[in-house]
Amino acid sequence: MNMRKIITLTIIVIFLVWGGYYLNFGLEGHISKKTDVWGQFGDYVGGVLNPILSFISIYLLINSLSLQREANASLVKEVNRQESLEDYKKFEMRFFHLVESLEKTFSRFGICIGDVDGEEDGITEKYSAGSAVTYIEDSLVVLVDEGISKEKIREWLAELDSDDCLFSIVRRFYLIVKLINESGYEKDDYYEILINLTDLKIISLVAISCSYFDWEIVDYINVSKILNRSGINEFVNRVNAS
Repeated sequence: MNMRKIITLTIIVIFLVWGGYYLNFGLEGHISKKTDVWGQFGDYVGGVLNPILSFISIYLLINSLSLQREANASLVKEVNRQESLEDYKKFEMRFFHLVESLEKTFSRFGICIGDVDGEEDGITEKYSAGSAVTYIEDSLVVLVDEGISKEKIREWLAELDSDDCLFSIVRRFYLIVKLINESGYEKDDYYEILINLTDLKIISLVAISCSYFDWEIVDYINVSKILNRSGINEFVNRVNAS
């Protein structure tokens, strides 16, 4: 019931009380000049109207409290929504910052093939970023086909990565996966976004590391199953030694 209806109802009640008194006592009478008569009239009006008006006042008070509770609930809901939105913005900012950091780290990844002691025959070949991963992929296929053991291949990979850049790349990938898992958002959707945003050569390098190294961050990535996707599984099976 809105305020206009309440006011209308109150006026109607007042007129009904006065009208009832007039119908019973005033049709054949006259306006009295005695204070005791007016006192009786006041007692009548007050005795009848006060309970009714008090009830209406209590109703309005209860109604206002209900409206206040609804307003407070809406305010709390809006505050929670704003906090959730702020948390989501912070998550996405960190997510894309880590993806960018992963790309920058990968750009510094490189391997040297040949002697590195500064002698005349020196370094024969140097690969960086994508070309380095391509060399590792092609070499792994040959090594696996020749039946080289997993331990030997692990040692070979460690020798290639003299600057430990490989670990840095995998660690940044791990940090992104961990961020997704701890965010509370739909992780499969963000797994898919991460895979699509990440350079294919980085995914390949991470998959190779997860196949040959026993770092804790590798265990975490494997448990997340983010690399269990069509295309990646086939590649892992191709370059993974028994």
